[in-house]
Amino acid sequence: MVLIHTKTIEERRFCNRECYKLYQAQDPAILERLAVIRARQMEQKEPTRCERVLYELMDRAAGLKAWESQYRLFYWTVDAAIPGRRLVVQADGDYWHGLTAAKTGEVPHPTVALTISKDRAQDKYLEKAGWRILRLWESELIKNPDWCLRRIMAAMEEPSGESGMTSA
Repeated sequence: MVLIHTKTIEERRFCNRECYKLYQAQDPAILERLAVIRARQMEQKEPTRCERVLYELMDRAAGLKAWESQYRLFYWTVDAAIPGRRLVVQADGDYWHGLTAAKTGEVPHPTVALTISKDRAQDKYLEKAGWRILRLWESELIKNPDWCLRRIMAAMEEPSGESGMTSA
């Protein structure tokens, strides 16, 4: 990789696109900048159907506890979080997060496989940082919201130090 060092990130030049991709994935300053851009995009995005259901459930479950939608946490924007309880709640689409492929036994599309890998990396990072993660499938949110509400409430009542909540 050939990199011409300059004073600012915006002025850096690379020998080709592959070098840029390799560098981009490792540079914390670029990751942080991309996270800010992504957060701005998320502010303008309409919530998905399963996110809307999740937000209604969070309103019911959280009561007086403060929760935030599209909460920016490190390099990611999570669907919902209760910062005071260090709890993240994600609404995962069945297809894009791999449930459909898992149910049918098919090998997921490469894009879906990448999303699954990113989800695992995100969960691992957030757990190391002391956050608990609860992932709810789209089909669960739509077909059985009361069960999802019970899971959210149970997660909120657990002490912040407990883990092992990532499986949906």
